[in-house]
Amino acid sequence: MVRFIYIWILVFFTLNLSAQKIDAFATAKSSKKKVLLEQGFKVKVKAYSSTWFTKPLEFDNIQMEGAFVQTFKRTLSSMSTVNKKKYASLEFYYIVFPYQTGELTFPAIEIKANIPPEGDYKGQDIILKTEALTILVEEVPNGYDEEKWMVATDVRLENSWSEDLSQVKIGDVLIRKITTRANGTLPSFIDAPAVEEVQFASLYAQEPTFTDLRDDKSVNGKREDTYSYLLEKEGEFTIPSLEVSWFNPALGKFYKRELPEYKIMVLPNPEMASLHQLRDSLNALNPVFNDEMVQEEEAFDWKKGLKYGFYAIILVFLLLGLWKTVIGVYKHYRVKRLVYEESESYYFDKLMKQKTEKSLLVQLYSWLNRTPLPSDEKTISHLAKGDSEYEKESEKLKASLFDSSKKSSGNIRIIQTKTKYWRIQNLLKPKKKKAENELQDLNP
Repeated sequence: MVRFIYIWILVFFTLNLSAQKIDAFATAKSSKKKVLLEQGFKVKVKAYSSTWFTKPLEFDNIQMEGAFVQTFKRTLSSMSTVNKKKYASLEFYYIVFPYQTGELTFPAIEIKANIPPEGDYKGQDIILKTEALTILVEEVPNGYDEEKWMVATDVRLENSWSEDLSQVKIGDVLIRKITTRANGTLPSFIDAPAVEEVQFASLYAQEPTFTDLRDDKSVNGKREDTYSYLLEKEGEFTIPSLEVSWFNPALGKFYKRELPEYKIMVLPNPEMASLHQLRDSLNALNPVFNDEMVQEEEAFDWKKGLKYGFYAIILVFLLLGLWKTVIGVYKHYRVKRLVYEESESYYFDKLMKQKTEKSLLVQLYSWLNRTPLPSDEKTISHLAKGDSEYEKESEKLKASLFDSSKKSSGNIRIIQTKTKYWRIQNLLKPKKKKAENELQDLNP
């Protein structure tokens, strides 16, 4: 009898443990295995439960080395079949925009879910974890300038003027506003319009403004550029057309959109007549030369002619020698310049001159690629290792680019200063020490 009761207790606990089982897991899937620089791709994250979800999923925003990540936390529910078993599922996604070429690692994601075990209705907290993903980021295709490279699904241009182009006068300040709207990219990735200088006016550009226009499904942005033309010449002139080009990753093609050229009529300004009168008065003071003031030509002197001819021949040889010297110096300088433009020092100098977040990051990685560091150490994380302020400011810099509504808090200058100090300590001083040791070996 005791054995019979023991068997029933054992069966009861076995059935109870089976009923308390939680069958749940999560997956991450990238829409692309290979992308171009700045081409956004989607990473879908899906949580599965053999029962149901009693609470919304909890997960954090992520940051990646070499890419900006935007999180879309709105979840979509569905029923899925995995290995002939039905699961309730919740799906959300990230859109990733790489700004560095090479292999990009999307990290594993931890998701907190509340799921009841099979056979029960009370939810229990559980952590689901996805696997990391690797995506290859390729360089800009040959023939395209990386500084003017833009990836988007569509781009629109809008142009407006502060005045009627046929009613402006000399001395007026004409304001031009160009708005670039791009779908499928970040606001900070939108390129500046290629506005050309003009002969009839001085051109002044203001700082551009960026607006984040993302919706529940995609990333969109707007860039507004404002230019001031100080009109200086009277007459009819042409303001050149401009175009913007982009690569559409969905269609795999390059597209262009253009703003037409504009005709402008700059009229005289009555309020500036005094300046013209002053100019006329100054011209009136200049002596007027006429035929009566021209002296008769002297008879040709052969001796002077031969003398000047000799001097002319000497001058020609001197100019030829000078020309060869100039060409030699130019070639020498050109070679040195080409070598310098591929050096670590050149890219570091360019890094120190950057004033925007996007250009700073691009130039920082360009400089790192030319340092004598191992490939696994050519990252911002390696530079900032052990320096809490450097790490903090580099994260703030990425955050300000991730969210265009945030303004820079001076971290560009701090990162440049910290990078300069790191270069002195880790590149310049060891190099100087090595040179001193080699000199001592040569002069024992």
